This record gives sequence, C-alpha cells and structure tokens, in this order.
Amino acid sequence: MTSERRSAGPLADLLDVLRPKRTPRATKREMRAFLSALTAAGLFDGAWYLRRYGDVAGTDLDPLAHFLHFGRFEKRSPGPDFDAAWYAAHYGDAIGGIDPTAHYLMVGKPQGLHPLPRHLRPGRRVYARSPQALAAERERPRTQTRGILIRTYHADAFRLYFALRSIGKHCTGFDSLVVVCQPSSEWAIAPVVACFDFARLVLCEPYANDYIGQQITKLMSHTFVAEDVIFHVDSDCIFFEPTDLSRYMDGDVPLLFHRSYDSLYRRFVAIPWQEVTSRFMLRQVDHEFMCGFPFAYPRALYEDLHAWFVATHGFDYGAIEGHLLQKDAFSEFNLLGAFSFQAGRRYNTPVSFEETGFDFRMHQYCRVSDRNDRSISPQELAELESLTEYDPG
Repeated sequence: MTSERRSAGPLADLLDVLRPKRTPRATKREMRAFLSALTAAGLFDGAWYLRRYGDVAGTDLDPLAHFLHFGRFEKRSPGPDFDAAWYAAHYGDAIGGIDPTAHYLMVGKPQGLHPLPRHLRPGRRVYARSPQALAAERERPRTQTRGILIRTYHADAFRLYFALRSIGKHCTGFDSLVVVCQPSSEWAIAPVVACFDFARLVLCEPYANDYIGQQITKLMSHTFVAEDVIFHVDSDCIFFEPTDLSRYMDGDVPLLFHRSYDSLYRRFVAIPWQEVTSRFMLRQVDHEFMCGFPFAYPRALYEDLHAWFVATHGFDYGAIEGHLLQKDAFSEFNLLGAFSFQAGRRYNTPVSFEETGFDFRMHQYCRVSDRNDRSISPQELAELESLTEYDPG
C-alpha cells in the first residue's frame, strides 16, 4: 500500500488536496504538494493576506500556515491575483465542494479558467456612460445639479461593479457619482471604481461597526457630494431599463415615497424601524420610508437634520449606536424620511406608495434575512451580465 501511494507521485498528492475535507485540516504531505503548486504559480502574498483578513492579522498564526490549514477551505484568496470566492461562485457547478484555489491550480488554470472577475483582469475595459444615455442627457437640459452616492464595503465589490455598469448603461440626469468606503475596504473597491470614468472614490473615516458606519456616512452625504440633490443607490441595486433621475422628482423637488406602518402590520409584515425612528424624532412616526431605491433628498435636508439632531439630543451621529435598544436596529433613510415628512413639502413631495404603486425601474438583489450573505449565484451572475453589459463606444 505504501509503495503504491509513493509511486503515484505529486499528482496523487495534489488530488488529495482537491478532495473536500470534513474539517479544515491538512496533512504535511498535502501541504507540501499544495505549497509547491501555490509557489510555482506565485499566487500567495503573505503581506496582502494579512491586510485582507484582519482576523488573521490579530492572531499569532503565520499567514501561509493559516491559508494552508484554514483559509483555502473557507474560500479565502491567497493573494491579489486569485479571487477564491468569485471563482467558487462563477465555476460552482464545475468545482463542486473542492477548495477553489486547489481546483484552479490543478484543473482551472490548464483549462484557461479565469482567476479573477473581469474588472480585475489585466487589460480590463474602462466604461464610459453609454452613447444612448449621453444622447438622452443632452435632450433634457436642467438647471439643478444631481449627484449619486453609493456607500459600500469590500464584500460588495463585485456587486458594485454591476451596479455601476447598470448606471452607465441606463441612467441619465446626474452630474456626479461618488462611491464611499472606509480605508479598510479600499483594496477591493478602488479597482472597481477605476473601471468607470464617471465615478470617483472617496474614503470616509473608519468605523468599528461599519453597518452603522455606512448609515452615518449616508446621513452626512452632503459632505461627500456637492450637488443640489443627492440620490442614494446601494451596491446590490440594478437599473434594468433606461431611466432619467427626473422620474423621481416633482419638478425640482425629490419625491418621498411612504407607506403606513398600520398597512404593513395588517399584512403581518415585521418592520423594526418605527420604534427607533420615533425615539430619535421624539414623536410617534406613523410611516415607513424605505419603499424602494433610489432615495433622493435635497442638500438642505441633510444640513438641517444634522443641526437639529445634535441640538436636540446633545450627541452626534457617531454616538447613535450607543443609544440603540437592539444591536444595529437603526434606519438612516427612515430618519431622513421622517424629518422631511414632518416638514410638509419643504424638502420633498410626499407620495403614498400604496396609492401609486410606483415603478422604480430598479431591482435590489440582496433582500435576504442574513445581510452578510453577499454571494452571487451562477444564475444571478448570468442575469447581471445580461442586464448590464453594453458597449461604451
């Protein structure tokens, strides 16, 4: 038996690596075979691995040892030249439960499979806005300026790529597009933004809890976007047909869609935002304002809400998390909406979503209970490619 195993040589050793493991462990023989192939391909970058995975940097484990024993089974990438999570999602049917890095080294690379998504490959395309969108833009002159803000983070980098492609292909009626992330996500977000000549990246301050940090950033959008009206789009939002932002305006005033909490409760829809929004507004809030992206507000709303919030509560947005009764139970768009709604038509034109059934011409993909699940299935990937591909001319 021993002689047969030895006669099989390195190929059998690497095939052992390819087999799914019950636990994230590897024998010394497997590690030697895997390390040899990994080194020959030049895929592992220890410094990058520590920057990318902060939880590993906080341990005493050597980055290579962590990757060999654990990281490869957790679909972690060994370096900037191979995206393990994307590879597993894109070629999921082909690799099954096999470690994606090992599959690429043994099978994928010889077959010409891609190690990186399109926007990270050498010679990647840089997208301008589509000729059709630019032509439509020239037909709709306006005096008011409009900007789009997308607050994102590293796990949404690939989704952001498709969101930006959908804007470049379909969206008109805006003057700037700003993508915001904290410094720890720049490594993933900057290459995506670089693929689009109509977008720019701005870094915000770091937050220990970036879920709340993202909401604080959006409440302070006027410090990142200079335009008169600011439109919010998330990384998982896709415009699927030609759409001018004037669709979400009443003349020069953005529309504010709302629905009553009573109507939601009667349908047994659990919405957690009423209590927390009412507490921060110091009155009962009877309407929910997250009816569909994009959300649009005038610059003055951000300025006035911020001044009122600090004067009323005696603390800034950065302290919001410490005043929540439930972890992460906060909604920036409901706070903005409630403040605007209370002011009548000063900032927005209120519109009942229940009465209008407005078509937003946008689809948000990540409506799942686990907000940390940002994966893209092969079927969804094919749909996103089809919906957003265009020739920028």
